[in-house]
Amino acid sequence: MNIGSLHCYPNPVVDFAQLEYSIPAPCQVSLKIYNMMGSEIITLMEGVKSKGHHELTWNSGDIPPGLYLCVLEILNESIRYSIRIVKK
Repeated sequence: MNIGSLHCYPNPVVDFAQLEYSIPAPCQVSLKIYNMMGSEIITLMEGVKSKGHHELTWNSGDIPPGLYLCVLEILNESIRYSIRIVKK
């Protein structure tokens, strides 16, 4: 079974990023950002979501420049997407 998909644009992120994900069935979903040391930086969303395509806008705000992982957890599986944050 396809567990879903996760995308981020623009990437690299300067201030705001559009995160898009799809899930195959209604389920509990968690979307979090981690640094490369594995520490959770922020929980962007947690809760039950309906089947289909979802979007959210994330303000990277005070997060320092660097490489991060966006992790979507659904159906006891996880999808990881690398995000680079840069500042002007």
